[in-house]
Amino acid sequence: MKRRIYSTFAVAALLTSLIGGAAWSADLTSVTEPQVQSEIGTLSGGFLADSCTSVRARLPQLRKEKFRHVGCLKLNNVEAVQELPSSRKTAQNSAPSTRASAASLCVLSGNWQGSRFEMCGGGHAELDWMDPTTGGLIGAAQFEVTQHLVLDAQSRNFTEDFSIKTTATAGVLTGASLNLAVSCDATCSATNNFPQGAPITSGSTVSATINYTDSTNAVHLGETSYSLSWGQGTATPVDWKAPNFRCDNVQAGFPAGCVVPGIRPVMTSMATLPNIRANIQRIQGAGTLHYGRAAGGEPLTRNSDAANGNRAAVCAKQTSPDPGVVSCDEYPFATTDQGGAKVLPPNSGFAWVPVAEQQSQSGLITAFYRSARVLSGPDETGDAFWVAV
Repeated sequence: MKRRIYSTFAVAALLTSLIGGAAWSADLTSVTEPQVQSEIGTLSGGFLADSCTSVRARLPQLRKEKFRHVGCLKLNNVEAVQELPSSRKTAQNSAPSTRASAASLCVLSGNWQGSRFEMCGGGHAELDWMDPTTGGLIGAAQFEVTQHLVLDAQSRNFTEDFSIKTTATAGVLTGASLNLAVSCDATCSATNNFPQGAPITSGSTVSATINYTDSTNAVHLGETSYSLSWGQGTATPVDWKAPNFRCDNVQAGFPAGCVVPGIRPVMTSMATLPNIRANIQRIQGAGTLHYGRAAGGEPLTRNSDAANGNRAAVCAKQTSPDPGVVSCDEYPFATTDQGGAKVLPPNSGFAWVPVAEQQSQSGLITAFYRSARVLSGPDETGDAFWVAV
C-alpha cells in the first residue's frame, strides 16, 4: 500500500480547525504558603525545546541509519491551515486540562511561574512525525504539557506532577510513543514514575508523580533535568531543565528543607505589632529607597553578621526616655545589609516602642527566617525578602 505524505501546512490546518486556534491559559492568582506569604513571579529556566531544526538537518544521516520514522518537537500556539482527508485523521476537541492544586501557577504560556515553595511550567507543543526517505510529514500530535513542583520548608523530599495531554492528532503515528527520563544533580536523586512507552492518543493524558530526595547537609542549589523521546522514532530527544530549587540543612534547631530561591518571601508578622508597624510604615514611606516595600521599593537582604554593627550605629547610641517601658526599634532590621550602619535617614530610622512589642518582634523575625528559609550572607548575598505592614 502506498504511503501518503502530508505537508506540514496540511497537518497544522487540521489541528487548527479542531482546536479553534486558541491556547488555554489560567488566571494567575495570589498564593499563601503555610506560615509564609510570597511573591508570585516568573522564573528563568527552559521549558521544553525545539528539536525540529536539528532533526531535519540530520535526515540524510538518518536515512542511512534506516530509520523508518523520525519524530521532532516544536513549540507552538496552534497554527492555521486546511484539513486532512477524513480517512486519515484521528483528532478531537478537548477541554483544557485543569489541575486544581496548581491552578494559580500553571499557565500554558511556555514560561515558568513560582512562589516560595512551588513552581510550574506549562505550554503547547507539536510532534512532527516524518518519513526520513522524503522528509515529508506523515503525522502530527499536539500536546499540553505541565509540570508542577511542590517543595517542603521542613523536608528535603519534594514532588513533581508531570502531565502530557494529547489535545489532537492527525495522520499516521505508527511507532510513536511518549518516554520521559528525569534526573537531578549532585546530592539530589529522582524516582521517575512516568509510564514509559505510552501511546499517543487524541484526548488522552499521561501523567505521573516524580519524587525527589536531596541529602545535602549544607546548601545545595540544584536543578531537575528532563529528556522527552518518541520510542523507535527518536533521532534527537528534547532536553530541558526546570528553574533552580535550593535545599539546605544549616538552620540550627530547625529541620532541613527546600525552597524556590528565585521568589522572595514576604514577612507579614510585623503588622501584628501596632507601634512597630507604624514605625516601619513611616520609614518605608520616607526617602527614595523604600526598603522592604514591594511596591516601588528595594528588598531587604539578610545578613545576621551585620547585626552588632547595625545596632551599635543606631539603638546603642540612644537613651530610653522611659527605661523598662519603651525600647529602641530600628528599621531596616539590624539583621539585614540595609541596617543603620550602612543606610542613613530617612531611608532608615528608629522609634520608641513598648518593650513587650520589641521582645515579640525578635521571635517573629526568627520564625520568619526559619519558615521561609531565608539564609544569611555577607554583602547582599543573603536571601532577599519584603516586609508587608
